[in-house]
Amino acid sequence: MSEERVADRLARWLGELGLVEYLEEAGLLRLMRGHDGAAHWSRPATGEPMGEGELADLERQLRSHGEDPAHGVPVALLQAARLARVRRTLLDSAWFTYDSLADARGATEQATRFAVTRAVNERRLLAVPTDLATLIPAFQLDAAAEPRADLADVLDPLLAHRADPWRIWGWLTQPAGLLSGEIPEQVAADPARHGEAVTAARLVAGRLPR
Repeated sequence: MSEERVADRLARWLGELGLVEYLEEAGLLRLMRGHDGAAHWSRPATGEPMGEGELADLERQLRSHGEDPAHGVPVALLQAARLARVRRTLLDSAWFTYDSLADARGATEQATRFAVTRAVNERRLLAVPTDLATLIPAFQLDAAAEPRADLADVLDPLLAHRADPWRIWGWLTQPAGLLSGEIPEQVAADPARHGEAVTAARLVAGRLPR
């Protein structure tokens, strides 16, 4: 039996870890398959193929994480991949830009920008900057497209800590361990449990990376 090619072994291993898609999104590596199913790696920025020797060096670096080199897991890459998946999930949810929020409010874009900036500065609203536009997640707005009053004291400690906006968005809208697996922004909307959401936000604020 012939020895497995490094390119194929790397593709199989990173595929099992769910990292192949992330590596391309991050601009690090791109995996292509030949007609025979063989793996071929290249750099997304240049399209330059990577040879077996170069891939072997990369594999050794990745497998150096953990106590068992045979099954080492690149923890930093796994964390980055998880964050990338979370971001995709968040982008699939409802959000506004300044322009679309202005339409929802029946206001001018200039007035909307001013109002959003003020609410962000007062830590009543989360805005998420991206390369293309500033996003205003819709969950934090009421029926009139104004900041929800019940989220103000939940957002305050998170924004005061200046945590990564993506992580704040993710924490508020996904099941949270501090709330027994319930979603923070939904708990905050329940008057009987509002205080639990505030307490959880204060506890988690210092743990979220900036």
